[in-house]
Amino acid sequence: MRRRLINDITIDSDWITTVGTAAVLIVTGVLASSEIHQFGSGKALERGSLDTIFLALYCLVFVFSFRAKLLKVAFALIGTQAAARVILSYVHASSGFRHNAAIGGLILNLAGLTIVIFAIVKWFRSVVHWSSQLKPEDPTS
Repeated sequence: MRRRLINDITIDSDWITTVGTAAVLIVTGVLASSEIHQFGSGKALERGSLDTIFLALYCLVFVFSFRAKLLKVAFALIGTQAAARVILSYVHASSGFRHNAAIGGLILNLAGLTIVIFAIVKWFRSVVHWSSQLKPEDPTS
């Protein structure tokens, strides 16, 4: 009797967490590619708006809510650039200084997003497993 090898994927997590984490990975990848495009074109968002204030506050909350040091560093980087952008827009800094700070902020934001991507991939590698089984072939087929 011949046997054939069957590969199965086993996920050691509930499906809501897995789908949510996959969605966060996709959104983070899109944001990182947008940051790369902005950095390559030399265009950076210099103004701080209400959503930038919320981003800085949420990153501050995330720094204290996650246990993983990598995620703490990532959200600290993202929150720092958002807070700096808001402060510079309300202090009325010169346009050239705001632009240089915005380009530096792009680098911080991109570093933070890259860390988040690596942390998610590391999590996926810990919960997704390949298992192989030898199953007998059906003699009638």
